[in-house]
Amino acid sequence: MDERLKGKGPYTIFVPLDSAFDQLSEAQRQRLMENDEAMSKLISRHIVSGRIGMTDLMQMDEVETIDGNAVALASGPGPNLRYGGSEVVKGNLAAGNGIVHVVDRVLM
Repeated sequence: MDERLKGKGPYTIFVPLDSAFDQLSEAQRQRLMENDEAMSKLISRHIVSGRIGMTDLMQMDEVETIDGNAVALASGPGPNLRYGGSEVVKGNLAAGNGIVHVVDRVLM
């Protein structure tokens, strides 16, 4: 995954808070740590091709992740945005190869 992200971009990445991983069961965390394929799939669910800022995301119903799956987007009252079952808690963070939005849950 590291090589892919260094390649042609840009990317929009939804990064879970550390506390989001605390919400996973011990068995889920262990499986991810021991299984590279499971970890790669998890990471892929949080990455979208292209640089998509919050304003644009709030106008969309869904995005397609780099693994080809659709993730629903929903904007709530005010500046709230939901990515799948998570809430974007901080958005539009510039990154070397795209943009980062911080979310409060891990999409399993």
